Amino acid sequence: MAKQFSDGKVFKVSVDFPAGSVIGIDGHPWRSAYQGTYFSGMSIALRAPEGSRGMWIVNGAEYARQDAEISIAVDKDLTISYSPR
Repeated sequence: MAKQFSDGKVFKVSVDFPAGSVIGIDGHPWRSAYQGTYFSGMSIALRAPEGSRGMWIVNGAEYARQDAEISIAVDKDLTISYSPR
């Protein structure tokens, strides 16, 4: 699989969100914190909880796009959280 991606580097991605929420990660519903491994050149697709308005935080900084659905290129380890407003 690494041959399909640019340099075969592997990165850890974690996603945290409020308890009791359901968030979409790569097209699947998640009900608890998520940890995954991604190759360089991949992306993670995120969807906010249904009817929620909030903000995405990536590696401690507010993410530039605050849409309900976002896609983030994985080119380093990422810590992502979703905070309702």
